[in-house]
Amino acid sequence: TLQAAGRDFALIEKSGELWGLLSSMTILQRTGESIRLYPKATTFVEVFSALRHPEIADN
Repeated sequence: TLQAAGRDFALIEKSGELWGLLSSMTILQRTGESIRLYPKATTFVEVFSALRHPEIADN
């Protein structure tokens, strides 16, 4: 998880360009739980797939 990694933000990149930041607090506020992300999600699709993946999402 971001918490276990000691990180507060996940960077979202596309083709080497920064597209955005995903805050662990935003995730917690909106979903009520922390999440695990792939070490490097390179598209929004990968981020949202990680959010919904049963082996990755904390329950």
